[in-house]
Amino acid sequence: MNTEQTSVTKTIQILLSLAEKPYEFSALELSEQLGMNRSTVYRNLNALKDVLIVTQNPATKKYRLGPTAY
Repeated sequence: MNTEQTSVTKTIQILLSLAEKPYEFSALELSEQLGMNRSTVYRNLNALKDVLIVTQNPATKKYRLGPTAY
C-alpha cells in the first residue's frame, strides 16, 4: 500500500481538523498539527474557500468550516 498522502487525503485531514474544537485555525496551526507544509495547507484552504466549504474570519484570519460543508 502506498504510504504517501494524496491531495485528497490531505484535504480530508484539513477538513476533519476544522471540525474539532476550537473550530477555527490558522494555516500555520493546521500545518503544525497535521505535519504538512504550510504552503500545502494554505493552497488547500484557498481552494476550499473558493467554494465556501471553508471560510476565513476577517478579524483573526483563521479558517473554519463554511456553509457548504454542512
